[in-house]
Amino acid sequence: KMNVSLGAGMDAAAAEEPMEMHCKVTPRPRKRKAGEEDSVLGAVSLTANDLRTFFHVPLAEAARNLNISCSSLKTICRRLGIRKWPFREVLFV
Repeated sequence: KMNVSLGAGMDAAAAEEPMEMHCKVTPRPRKRKAGEEDSVLGAVSLTANDLRTFFHVPLAEAARNLNISCSSLKTICRRLGIRKWPFREVLFV
């Protein structure tokens, strides 16, 4: 799991306006096996505009490109006011 912090609050009316709000995702430390080195990933800070660049790909691929889990990406989307990943809607428009 990852820690998610939110930059500012947002409601449905604000979803139509340009978004400068950001979410910061920080990986939690994981347990290492014997002899394994630390693989420390830095925090990822995302805005809704950053996510828009990935709307044309499936959620799993977007999460992989951002180096975060699908669950973390879904949490960020919900906190930014994006209720559902729009890949299929963008694909068929």
